[in-house]
Amino acid sequence: MKNNITRKSLFCLVAICVITNFFVNASNSKVKYELATVPLKQNCSILEEFDFSNVSTLPISWKEKNTKGAVYIKNKALVMERKKQNGSIRAPRLRHQIPTNIGEEFQVMFDLSSSKTTISNRIDFLSETGAFLLSLKVGDKGNILYAVSENGDKPKTFTDSHQLLSTPFYKNTNYNILLTFKASNQLTISVDGHVSAENIHLPFPSKQLSDVQFDFISAYKGTALFYLHHFRVNTGSFPTNIGLLQNTVSTIHSFLQNEVNVGKENGNYPKSVYKELVGVLNKAEDLLKNCASTPEDIEKYQIVLEEHFNAFKSSKIYPVTNISLTIDTKQVLSKKNPLWFGGNNIYSDAGQGLWDVENNAPDQKVLERAKYTGASFYRFPGGTMANLYKWKRAIGPLEQRKSNMNSHGKAGPESNEFGPDEFGKLLQTTFIDKGIMVVAFQYETPEDVADYVEYMNAKVGENPNGGIDWAAVRAKNGSYEPYNIKYWEIGNEVFGNWELSVFNYPADGDETRGGDNIIYGDAKNYVNGGSRAFTNQLACADTSWLASDCKTTGLPSQELYVKFAPVKLSEHFGLTINGKKWRRVKDFNKSSSSDKHYTVDGKTGKISFGDGVKGQIPVSGYNVVLDYTSGDHPSFSDYYNAIKSVDESITVISCYEKEKFYRLMAEKNLPFDGVAFHFYPNMSAKNLPDNELYKRSIWEGLHFKSKVNKHRKWLKKYPNQALKGKNIQLHLTEFGARNSLVSVPLVSSLWYNVVNDHPDVLGSALVHSYFKKDNTPLVDTRKSYTSARAHAYHMFTTLHQDTFVKVAYEGETYEYNKKTINNTYSTATISDDGKTITVVIPNTSDNKILNLSLNIENYPFVSSDNVRLTKWETKADSFLAKNSDRTPNEVTIIKSELTDVAASMEIKVPPFTTVVYQWSSKNPLHNR
Repeated sequence: MKNNITRKSLFCLVAICVITNFFVNASNSKVKYELATVPLKQNCSILEEFDFSNVSTLPISWKEKNTKGAVYIKNKALVMERKKQNGSIRAPRLRHQIPTNIGEEFQVMFDLSSSKTTISNRIDFLSETGAFLLSLKVGDKGNILYAVSENGDKPKTFTDSHQLLSTPFYKNTNYNILLTFKASNQLTISVDGHVSAENIHLPFPSKQLSDVQFDFISAYKGTALFYLHHFRVNTGSFPTNIGLLQNTVSTIHSFLQNEVNVGKENGNYPKSVYKELVGVLNKAEDLLKNCASTPEDIEKYQIVLEEHFNAFKSSKIYPVTNISLTIDTKQVLSKKNPLWFGGNNIYSDAGQGLWDVENNAPDQKVLERAKYTGASFYRFPGGTMANLYKWKRAIGPLEQRKSNMNSHGKAGPESNEFGPDEFGKLLQTTFIDKGIMVVAFQYETPEDVADYVEYMNAKVGENPNGGIDWAAVRAKNGSYEPYNIKYWEIGNEVFGNWELSVFNYPADGDETRGGDNIIYGDAKNYVNGGSRAFTNQLACADTSWLASDCKTTGLPSQELYVKFAPVKLSEHFGLTINGKKWRRVKDFNKSSSSDKHYTVDGKTGKISFGDGVKGQIPVSGYNVVLDYTSGDHPSFSDYYNAIKSVDESITVISCYEKEKFYRLMAEKNLPFDGVAFHFYPNMSAKNLPDNELYKRSIWEGLHFKSKVNKHRKWLKKYPNQALKGKNIQLHLTEFGARNSLVSVPLVSSLWYNVVNDHPDVLGSALVHSYFKKDNTPLVDTRKSYTSARAHAYHMFTTLHQDTFVKVAYEGETYEYNKKTINNTYSTATISDDGKTITVVIPNTSDNKILNLSLNIENYPFVSSDNVRLTKWETKADSFLAKNSDRTPNEVTIIKSELTDVAASMEIKVPPFTTVVYQWSSKNPLHNR
């Protein structure tokens, strides 16, 4: 055939299909694999199959559209490339004409992957007339979604309920899609051998399918590669789990193509093991083409193939490096601070599944999994979500609570099942017993925040603010005792060009969070407050900024609100409806039924219209457009003073992590107690090849030092008399870490950095996120697996003891991204009672085995102490391994008890592995 593409038709035309027995060598034992004689119950044929091997040009039935040279064959894959050319992005489109003799029941199967996680590649299945049978979006919303229209029109909406993946879409990961079309206009979609959606009704008979079109719509920073590794169309119906076997075959082919250099040392593989794997791989490909394959056949051979692949990967040849570690139990570095191990979360959706609303208590299964992480410090109500959060809406009986706004998206309404009292109850009744509050800077007033502090921290009867006794209100709502939350952060990331805050919002028009027109904040507005003029901004409901919720209703006395109160009524205030100007009046006493009048409450920003007798009722269905000046808005110091007036013991933290904040505060000698820094070093590493991610994660942990250096430098550069005698700490109120195994070296190198060099500088640290229902959680409340990050936290919160002590390192180093990297960043702790010593040893080398000599100076135990030595070791096939519901044990920690207990040991630590050793005795040191 042209271009030597594998395109085969296999027909079984007899009643019985007999498959010859064959043998394979699995791992270290002989495994006999026998396929039974299978009666053929269907006419089955593979109409076409493309594996894109041994060719350099596109097959004749695959046509590149819109671009030239952006679709090509490389490394046994069809590649679509979004690429910059002459200052613009080429967005390739690819069309493939499938065979005409597909019949009424058939399958389409293909394997795909992408060089980036954040992409959107639309795949449309079309009739000869261009009608849309089915549409997929790969990578959209971090998933693969499907859509079907009722009449064959192009689907425009891909809903979250049509997600096909149980875990987020991830770069350089093969996904097998199997579409099973049935005669009854029904479709089943399977991903990696598992049914993801079934009984999908199609708009017209599937036998009309003529073409498949790939449209590479978008990618992070515009450029990316999309790979099609395999494509096949067959009549009849192969078992669903054939997709998993096909995906495994494609994954192995990609691995062999991109990562294997057989027969050489320094990270390669023996030829004999390679030949064994290729033999088994060839047999698996034969099975994939056999119409008589049963689910049992495929499942058995899937196991055989995986065993050989795992054996092959474990045969990799690594160099060895010699390391010496010396632990000195008397050289104390710092105490282990529980505030270093926390999590950022958001209040919505019952605290992202943490709160059991029906029982008004934490979900016990979620809480038990969270307890494994040891993260006992919690940020409420979140970061971005805090910027439009009004706390008084979230207290009292659930049915009486008003909605807040979801400031993560378009600022639609968000319910408040997990409010301040639920958060307080969490702190009072669980191991999560420490909290930090984030207040809505320049959205709530300092007076609102003072009330908030009184509600959370004051004793009943104290009433430090006067007026309403908010502690008494708290008691009425169920908690007589105060929650005593001692860390309060003023705003979230208002320096950035993504937040929905008054000085970030565009001066003209409306915008969503992270939109193109959101602007960077200025420290002068944070330090000094001020006002801001807006034009062409929609008036909205008090619980929603969605344009659909902000239209005129045609009802008497309708009320709408400016987005950012208060309003400077001394400045121009303009209001138009359907292009017609209305006039502001003080009240409606002199208004007639035809007067286009409205009133404005300057403090709340409420806009009121007439009732049809006094003032005209606006015609329904229109948005109200405003020109106004918002202000005057309070400064950071106004919030600082309001909080301190209620509870002087609170640490008040600025969210403004920029140099100008330090300078302006120093110029006025204004106090602050800490500065929040957000640390997402992985955000700038989305384009890195996989083989760099492990080293990059180590670098990221060490890169925390850059934040510390800035903080120290600016405090020294801008002397502030108000800070004299105070230790102004840095607070990582959000930091990011990946959910794969690479999170372990990141966490290890980060805390090595902290305890050795900066223990007095770091006030707190909260990973993003604790429970958020996206691809970031430490604990995913939707699932039941334990994440790799949870294992990393467990090592430091649970296995590590009370006090960090010195670990001296001697050994080789290497360079990465202008940093000198040690082959391990080990940390050691000793318990306060002297009973236990723990050392955590991550292999942070450049792909080497650590041949490690470990020695403990001032070893506190004697032979009569009956010392027990326990070992924990991370296990994973790859440093990219991550757990999911389908694969919950890709990253595990294996515990074992050792018999040879001594103060000196010789240890081997494989690449990408972390080991923990713990010496424990019943006899405390101070009793001898």
